[in-house]
Amino acid sequence: MPAELWQALNDHRERSAYTAPTDFVFATVTGRPIGGSNMLKWFKKAAKDAGITSRVWIHQLRHTAGTRAADGLSSLEVSAILGHSQATTSERYVHLAGGVDQERAERIAARTLGR
Repeated sequence: MPAELWQALNDHRERSAYTAPTDFVFATVTGRPIGGSNMLKWFKKAAKDAGITSRVWIHQLRHTAGTRAADGLSSLEVSAILGHSQATTSERYVHLAGGVDQERAERIAARTLGR
């Protein structure tokens, strides 16, 4: 996980009233899981605020993550990141082999965040 994401999640946890290991990272004000309809509303609002005018789906984030990860990572690495049980599922993103490490995660974050 990129250090910047780790820090952002840590900061989020410290601001939250729910900090037990079993608590959700993103939850309602009562600590319950965020329902799908609310998540979809927030996602569509974020897309609109970002100036995205075409139809978007949350699942596109997964494909974007896989595609971005594939830029420099192997299908095995992309498979591990996306939680695929077989690397062949990730081959639509990349056709290499190798191992996941912190340095590669930092490179992906740098490209994604424009650093």
